Amino acid sequence: MNKNTKYIFVVLSIVGAFVLGRMIFELPFPPDAAVPRVNTTTENNIVVNITELRDVANLVTYEYTGQTMINFKDHKRLAAYGFSFDLPFTDRQYVAVGKAKVAAGIDASKMDIKEVQGKKVTIAIPKATIRYKECLPDTWEVLVDKRSIRKLSRDEIHKLENDALVDFTNTAMEQGILDKAEEKAKETIEKMLKEAGATEISFVLLP
Repeated sequence: MNKNTKYIFVVLSIVGAFVLGRMIFELPFPPDAAVPRVNTTTENNIVVNITELRDVANLVTYEYTGQTMINFKDHKRLAAYGFSFDLPFTDRQYVAVGKAKVAAGIDASKMDIKEVQGKKVTIAIPKATIRYKECLPDTWEVLVDKRSIRKLSRDEIHKLENDALVDFTNTAMEQGILDKAEEKAKETIEKMLKEAGATEISFVLLP
């Protein structure tokens, strides 16, 4: 082997060793193919949207409106000295119909982001509760108002309206208002997060 041949062999050996060293100890070629990048923009948008929704706090998602009724009747009875009969001219009867509204939803301030991985997000939400209820005063129509010498006070009528509202609320709950509000809340949140870039949303209920 002549001198020039030996020189070329040494140069090739050095280059080969350098390339082999990169393959063993450095990142694979090409460097850009190493680790896929996370879409931080989507994650930031999701966090921002949830934060804004928390500020709403009272997220009403379902309302139940319908007719309610007051049907009240009483009289004074003489119970002293072993007697038990109605005193004359003491009958009272009050019948009225009106509309009431019950709204259900979640307390958005208790929402929590459990996990965000790229475009996948898991959200913890509280159970739906009754957020407010009310009788609509302008809708009341008095059908019977028999008061004789014992008149119903405004406070008594107000209590009758509250009792009617309690009955109406119980009916709304029997009709599944809380379940419907929870489903609507999930739909609202899911739509908002998809607009922010999320593609997969799952929910867990807070205890």
